[in-house]
Amino acid sequence: MNNTISLQYPTWFIFLCLLLGIAFALILYFRDRKFKEATSEFSRWLPFLAFLRGLGVFLIALLLLSPMLKRQFTDIKKPYILLLEDVSQSVGKFYKNDTTTLSQSLTQLQNQLSDNYEVRTYHFGENVAEGLNNNFDEKITDLSAALQAMNDRYAGQNVGAVILASDGIYNQGNNPIYTPWQLQAPVYTLALGDTTPQKDVRIDRALHNNIVYKNAKFMLRAEFSAINAQGSNLQLSVYEGKVNSGRKIFSKSYTAKNERAFFSEDIEIEAKELGIKEYTLAISPISGEENTQNNSQSIFVEVLEGKQKVIIVAASPHPDVMALRMLLDNNENIETEAFTGKNANPSIADADLLILHGLPSARNNAEALISQAQRSNIPIWFVLTAQTSAANFNVAQKMLQIKGSTQAMNDCKAIPAKDFNLFTIENNWWQVLENLPPLAVPYGEYAAGNNTAVLMNQKIGSVNTQYPLWILADANGYKSAVLCGEGLWRWKMYEYEKSNNNDILSALVNKVVQYLVVKSDKRKFKVNIAKKLLNENEKIRFDAELYNESYERINTPEASLEIRNSDGKDYPFVFSRTTDAYTLDAGILPPGDYTYTGQAQYNGQNYTASGNFTIKALEIERANTTANHQVLYSLSEKYGGKMLYPNETDSIVQLIKTNENIKPVMYNSYKSQAAINLRWIFGLLLVVFALEWFLRKYFGGY
Repeated sequence: MNNTISLQYPTWFIFLCLLLGIAFALILYFRDRKFKEATSEFSRWLPFLAFLRGLGVFLIALLLLSPMLKRQFTDIKKPYILLLEDVSQSVGKFYKNDTTTLSQSLTQLQNQLSDNYEVRTYHFGENVAEGLNNNFDEKITDLSAALQAMNDRYAGQNVGAVILASDGIYNQGNNPIYTPWQLQAPVYTLALGDTTPQKDVRIDRALHNNIVYKNAKFMLRAEFSAINAQGSNLQLSVYEGKVNSGRKIFSKSYTAKNERAFFSEDIEIEAKELGIKEYTLAISPISGEENTQNNSQSIFVEVLEGKQKVIIVAASPHPDVMALRMLLDNNENIETEAFTGKNANPSIADADLLILHGLPSARNNAEALISQAQRSNIPIWFVLTAQTSAANFNVAQKMLQIKGSTQAMNDCKAIPAKDFNLFTIENNWWQVLENLPPLAVPYGEYAAGNNTAVLMNQKIGSVNTQYPLWILADANGYKSAVLCGEGLWRWKMYEYEKSNNNDILSALVNKVVQYLVVKSDKRKFKVNIAKKLLNENEKIRFDAELYNESYERINTPEASLEIRNSDGKDYPFVFSRTTDAYTLDAGILPPGDYTYTGQAQYNGQNYTASGNFTIKALEIERANTTANHQVLYSLSEKYGGKMLYPNETDSIVQLIKTNENIKPVMYNSYKSQAAINLRWIFGLLLVVFALEWFLRKYFGGY
């Protein structure tokens, strides 16, 4: 540790402090008559007393110059060795009851390296967590995510080496070989598992639609294989429900002609009942097959009543129309039709939503179309353009009135409106939405009517206005909306250019459409679940709303929720309060079918809301248990390491110790402190002045 002193003033000020101390001592001890007439004993101590007084004054004056003491600290840090353990089910299945031996081997490796290196241990499956683990129960393996986690946590640090203990099987994420590696450290791999293919038949994949519609037929494509089963007869069956309790709806026999035989079959299924339906694919086991867990696979399909039909009628061809269709077509629950031109007069009797682009215009007031939609309670979404007639538009609806001429246009950007609560807008969305290109908005003064909610306001140039840009309304159960500008296609192109997708804009447009087409729900208490079909590793989240007599949202009373599985077991919860509603994270539950009932009490009245959901088991890990050591070998070769086996941990230790690039790093750090804050300075001053006072009193009595 090195110390240096720096001053806030020029260095020659120290000379002034020294002169001040000398002057003060001379004046006090050599000009004062009483000291000249002192005893001879005192006279002998006079120079020393003057020195003490001068030293004390010098130190005080020096401290007034605010000197800073700068200390240099040197720290030697050992290089990090990162040890990652794969705890997926495929590893555990190979080692069966001997997983403790594997964990002990890794712990021994950690101990051997700890003397010379800073060893950090992690275990991973779908996610990465600290420490070693011998449970081996992870149902998903994401090798690329594990490597990326090390990139994120140790970027720019002295990482000496990474040791990856895995069987090389990954079933989520990208190929780890193509994961960008930023640590500049070699990757040593411990090859776990067995690469010898066992006699096995298995369901590889089941391809299907997640959502289908009642009475519609959908295709289920089954892909399955037989390994080392040449000459064996296979039978594929499909059940509606479970194998033991469901109804068989398909069966077919096959023969494995090669050591590696692959099959695929397209099966047509008719969806007859609403709700979440389970279908099970199963292959009969063959003689000598050890792993029969991958002989079956369940799929889940949500059967809905029917698609929501959206009809778009435009005053003339416009890129906005295509942009709207593309954004809505991403939703499997929506089908769109578009009509353009002066004579466009579609039938809207079976429509769930009517979008009018540039209508009503001066040439086409669309009066008949608008009247039919309003009589049939079909919501209308107006999109204003340069062709829109302000006069006809004001007559056609009451939610928004425009004073001015729509022939002149303003370039307006979107800014969030306050207190919008018809549906949730994610916070990170506004980072994108506020940077979108401006829309071409008709010039005029905008006045929103009653029962309206503003989603976005207009920003004209640098001025944030209160004029609505996107507005929604609900007048006695009849819903409508207005987007006060054209150029939606620019928004779509901008987001795609920035993020290579249209996730945010598509989600926003679909939220607006869903708000418009969903009929008003006047229940006082509502409980909603984000998804009705979940994987067993997904958290279950609920939202709830309670309304008073004025239909204002409140959350003063306590709200509870009870979840029940198919065996009758109950899971009770209590909702947490948000600003004016409720939310609940129920965590992770075992696979199965569940029902839920929410309860709240307000003004002496009990309110309930119920529903159901299904959690499906993850069966990815059991599909393939043959180790893929080629992935591990490629990783080690690419990043300057070596692939070894669990009984060669001593070799890894030796390879790391002999690697000249893996060495400690010396770090220098500095800390500055004002000298006046040092306690020993105060102690020195106290000793100097106390000693001077004592000697002067003792010898001279003054």
